[in-house]
Amino acid sequence: SLHCKFPFKLYNSLRLTLTCPDFYRYVGVKWITDNVFIVDKFIFARLLGIKTIDGSFFHQQGNFPSHGFEELQFSQATQIALENGIGSFDPSILRFLRHTSGNFTAQSTEPDILHLKWSRAC
Repeated sequence: SLHCKFPFKLYNSLRLTLTCPDFYRYVGVKWITDNVFIVDKFIFARLLGIKTIDGSFFHQQGNFPSHGFEELQFSQATQIALENGIGSFDPSILRFLRHTSGNFTAQSTEPDILHLKWSRAC
């Protein structure tokens, strides 16, 4: 829905794949650790109906940075991928992210998400 804010679309998508891991191929996001998740940008963009993927998701004013998410450095992402059975990956497709506050985790609840401050300045 256009009326649902991005953090809740992300949260609901991550909850779905946490409960039903096989849905990852349709949803495009899943938790890898308690505070790091991966995004297959093409699958997730298709789910949300986004056409300009990099600009909408990863540009400075894109959904992820503007809501306080940071992308892991390639070396960090590679280490986490190896530790969690992902192996090698294409960083132009698969991105590893976490929230800068540390308060957006696999254990977060909907009320937790509602109370998060979504500005990088917080």
